[in-house]
Amino acid sequence: MNDSSIERWGWASIGVNILLSLLNLGISIASGSLAVAAEMTHNLVDLAASVTVLAGLKISGRRSKAFPYGLYKVENVVSIGMAGLIFLTGYEIVHEALFAAPRIGTVSLWMLAGVMLSAIIPMAFSYFELKAGSQANSPSLVAEAHEYRTHVFSSGVVFAALLGQFFGLRLDRWAALFVAFFILKTGWELLRDGMRVLLD
Repeated sequence: MNDSSIERWGWASIGVNILLSLLNLGISIASGSLAVAAEMTHNLVDLAASVTVLAGLKISGRRSKAFPYGLYKVENVVSIGMAGLIFLTGYEIVHEALFAAPRIGTVSLWMLAGVMLSAIIPMAFSYFELKAGSQANSPSLVAEAHEYRTHVFSSGVVFAALLGQFFGLRLDRWAALFVAFFILKTGWELLRDGMRVLLD
């Protein structure tokens, strides 16, 4: 698999994250659920990471007289900046889950179906992306495929929270905290990997 094929997977990943973000945005507005809003933020974080990876692939390959080996460290500088924004986003979700006034949301069957769909889409996409990444020996595609699989777990938690709310159980805050963990984990991985390359 050549670089253009890898880039096509990068564009496909951006499209999937946009679709998931819009789907969760609609459910979040309709339900008022903090957990769904956190999952939408999780999608946006992954969208930003996908854009960063794709931009890094393009920029890092460029060479000039000043940088004959390419600008490969630019991608890592951007990743570190992204990590800072992700930590801030995760903090805001945790703060709201712990200290904001309780939300009284509404849940209907179409919202439950939408959250279930938001788990099925990344699960299916990760299967094909992982296969392509393994064939191309592309660490970025393989890592992204594994990241998509975390959405299956986080969407499952959001589904459980909405289902609980449907039956009168208040699980929304706990589900939001759980999703915030995945957001902060993504930020930590970006920071760790970016710093590792910069310090080499």
